[in-house]
Amino acid sequence: MAKKSKDVYGADGQSNLLNFDPAKLTLVTDVSSPLYDKRVHLPVNEALARNIDYQGVLEPVAVSKNPETGDTEVVFGRQRVKAAVLANQWRRERGMPERLIPGIVYTGKRENALDAIVSENEARTADTPLGRAEKM
Repeated sequence: MAKKSKDVYGADGQSNLLNFDPAKLTLVTDVSSPLYDKRVHLPVNEALARNIDYQGVLEPVAVSKNPETGDTEVVFGRQRVKAAVLANQWRRERGMPERLIPGIVYTGKRENALDAIVSENEARTADTPLGRAEKM
């Protein structure tokens, strides 16, 4: 009988990894939302899109369901989502299957999401001093 992955790897717990069509995820642009981060307006990183085109999205994004609209909103991973949308455009043009994005459900409170956004993103794209000051 097959063992559970949790047991095989000696993990202390497990969670549910979901896969999303990047075009169906909502990038929050409403400045009044607790999920808003102005880096959502950065241009698409074509080098990242080429990498996603080649091997897919390797690092999961985090999502939260908007209780008012029902949209699945990105908590962190905006740049991966934007790059995946572009990579999928290229893949459609070549007749290749589109990439899905692995994602986890953000379990924190939406009001406190900025803490997770800052923590997760600082390791990837350093914020400007002004951007960090605004978040404080």
